[in-house]
Amino acid sequence: MPKIVIIPDYEKEFKSKVRIVEEYKEDEGEKTEEELQYNTDKEDEKKRWAEIHTEVEKYKEVFTEPYLRALRTRFYSELKTYKSRYGWKTDSNRRVKPEEIANPKRYVEFNGKAYPCYYINQTEEIKTFNIKPFSIGLDIKDYENYSCSINAFDGMGCANISWMHKISEKLGLNYTTQGIQIRLPYIKGYVVSFPIKQWAADNKKSKIIDIWGNEWDLNIDKIDMILCESCFKAKLDKSKEGLQQWLLSSMQDYFDCLISQYAGT
Repeated sequence: MPKIVIIPDYEKEFKSKVRIVEEYKEDEGEKTEEELQYNTDKEDEKKRWAEIHTEVEKYKEVFTEPYLRALRTRFYSELKTYKSRYGWKTDSNRRVKPEEIANPKRYVEFNGKAYPCYYINQTEEIKTFNIKPFSIGLDIKDYENYSCSINAFDGMGCANISWMHKISEKLGLNYTTQGIQIRLPYIKGYVVSFPIKQWAADNKKSKIIDIWGNEWDLNIDKIDMILCESCFKAKLDKSKEGLQQWLLSSMQDYFDCLISQYAGT
């Protein structure tokens, strides 16, 4: 088990020109003729479908197997002119008119069950609508100086080369891997090989602070791996003061839980 330290994410704030998809907000006082027509057509379509649904429900008990099989069977040559309600909708973007639901002209069998079929002149085209902000409820907005936040190392970490060498040997590799996917309880991310201790010596910096505010010495504490906060999934809701809360009280608490849960397995 590597000796792990979890540090806060490195987030960078900056301003940039961006294009963002946002919820479309209606302005009753500034609706265009196109938008007003869309609302009218949409309401008409809703009413039309409701009429069709009412008729379909009315004739469900009428269209029994004997009733439908008394009609002519739809022939293969009639595929394009006689279809079920579902067939007209999916194949031709058409629907059976509500006043024609009661008058099927053919029947078709599917999985041993008979379904009513209708002639093309008993149908009408289903109205389609162009994609507009007001029709899909989304709009594209451009901002010149939008405040952005980037997590530079989201879901990433690094492991000392010596520890990566051990992993490579366990995997039977004839080289030291440069990166691995790591999965542990409440931990997941991508870890790259990095000379942690050499970097600490070269830069004369060996102290780091974890997400709980505890200080660690990379050399004295023999740290094998440094993970960013975004790799650690044991987050709880933030406190009333806006502070991040954790399921565990420290990294030692995490190790103790792992040992008690998995030791001997």
